[in-house]
Amino acid sequence: MTTYESNRSETWMTPIKTYLTDGVLHTNPTEAQRINKSSSRYTLLDGHLFRFGFSRPVLTYIDHEESKRIMIELHEGYAIVTSKDKP
Repeated sequence: MTTYESNRSETWMTPIKTYLTDGVLHTNPTEAQRINKSSSRYTLLDGHLFRFGFSRPVLTYIDHEESKRIMIELHEGYAIVTSKDKP
């Protein structure tokens, strides 16, 4: 089993993605055990991390930068819709 060191620029998703793609676990034994246990709730599709929900629908996770982009797109769309309503 291969292990890796933590990097400050990674998100909470990085160790799970790494384990699912390469089988690589964290060097910290407690963290490695946590990732190994929780990985059964996740799957990777085309490099994107998904989690099985309570009744097994697939939920997706996004990083901070992608969440910013989505929020901007949503607000721009909202502004376009509301500006059409104004006289």
